[in-house]
Amino acid sequence: MPFQRTSALLSLALGVVALLFGAQVAEAKAKPCAPIIDTPKSDTSVSTQFKITVRPDMTQNCRVDEIRVEITEIVPGGNNRQAYYSEAECCDFLSIDTPVIDRRVPEGVLEPDTRYSLKVQFLDRTFNILESMDTIRAEYGPLAVVPVRTKPAQRQSGGFDPMIFALDMNGRFGHGRGETVAQAGNTALDYCGAQACRLVSDPVRQRCHALAQRTRGGYWWGVGAGSTATAARSRAQDFCTDAAPGSCETVYTYCQ
Repeated sequence: MPFQRTSALLSLALGVVALLFGAQVAEAKAKPCAPIIDTPKSDTSVSTQFKITVRPDMTQNCRVDEIRVEITEIVPGGNNRQAYYSEAECCDFLSIDTPVIDRRVPEGVLEPDTRYSLKVQFLDRTFNILESMDTIRAEYGPLAVVPVRTKPAQRQSGGFDPMIFALDMNGRFGHGRGETVAQAGNTALDYCGAQACRLVSDPVRQRCHALAQRTRGGYWWGVGAGSTATAARSRAQDFCTDAAPGSCETVYTYCQ
């Protein structure tokens, strides 16, 4: 009987210790850090290659195992378009004074005079050792969002280079830009790469050029140009869908 009472007391003591230890572990368990976006500031005018600087909010116990960055074009009507996405493993050392992101947007990703939303989120991955060593808990932290607008394009002195498309009327295409119309045409034909390729439409000297096409049940195409990629894509879609029996897909956009 004394042995049973001692065992019961020992079990009770161990249970209390386990509860206390579990509470301490739960209290000490790190959460994903909240991102602090230093640059760009909200609603500012930025270049198309604006700098992104982000620090972790270290006011609480937190971790960062993965960084996710997304830039979305804000389109009227709610059909927003993802313009840029990046994710990277991180971070062995965290400091509120040291940026975990310090980079510029790659060239050619963003369009001038366009509204965008910059989103940054951190992820924390830890092994769930209470269930299985093979189970990984992935937890997303708070989402930081900053809206910006890119500056209008600066027109080049002497205007834009001529651009033109080459098509084989079966889905293959090539796009060319050059100092002369002949150079642009030769480049387009080279990229098209088929014997049946030929130059289509007149050369354009605008900033952006786009091609839309439909290859189901036949072949239909449309070329559009404009001061922004959005305008060029819209015109290419309009020209294509006016002739096609169904929807067309924008397959290429280029801005100089």
